[in-house]
Amino acid sequence: MEPDLPDGDVVLIKQSTNIEIEDGQIYAVEFNGQTYIKKIYRNKTYLRMVSINEKYDDIFAPYEEQPRIIGKVVGHFTPIET
Repeated sequence: MEPDLPDGDVVLIKQSTNIEIEDGQIYAVEFNGQTYIKKIYRNKTYLRMVSINEKYDDIFAPYEEQPRIIGKVVGHFTPIET
């Protein structure tokens, strides 16, 4: 999700239910065995996952394939190396 979430950052996630989902907000979503951090838009038959980084295409996750919304991204930070 660069440039807003640099690669290697740690994200803080507030667990969500499908009822609480707000279109256009950033969520962690599990789909096809991978976890994505994307802007989410709900459609009648699928979730559209949109990257802030324009070099990535949208991902369409049909509800029949059971995409799981983990939660809303509420913050992030870069870990300090010691």
